[in-house]
Amino acid sequence: MKITAVSMRVVDREKVKAFASITIDDEFVVHDLRIIEGQKGLFVAMPSRKLPNGEFRDVAHPIKPEVREMIQGIVLDEYEKRKASPEAYAEERPVKKPEAPPAEKPEAPPAEKPEAPPAEKPAEAPVEEAKAEPEPAPAPEEPAKEATAEPAEATADKDQQ
Repeated sequence: MKITAVSMRVVDREKVKAFASITIDDEFVVHDLRIIEGQKGLFVAMPSRKLPNGEFRDVAHPIKPEVREMIQGIVLDEYEKRKASPEAYAEERPVKKPEAPPAEKPEAPPAEKPEAPPAEKPAEAPVEEAKAEPEPAPAPEEPAKEATAEPAEATADKDQQ
């Protein structure tokens, strides 16, 4: 096994000094190795993830101590080179352009449901728009005339009975 490439991003935070990726035999890449300043000096932490109980578990790691030492030696040598002359590696760092916010995705059409027979609805009356002018008030009713005499026909009918 041979480390054929090392890429690195120096961050120089409190404990984490850099992030690295290694390529093994030009065929396999391991990302997110971290160079950390520990109590005994720099060391390389393998990529890990946090478990629900708060512990960290390595995602990928060497099985043999000799392989760990080889990886750590190569990665730390590269880190020291980059720290000694950062301008030599400046062109290697890609300049990130600000990303445009993601375009809003159109909503997916609702899932098709089996068609139910159409329900019968009563016909709706069209909605009338409000009129600008109020309707005129109805004319006052004429007082009812008192009947003083019965019509002649009504009187004639009574006589015949």
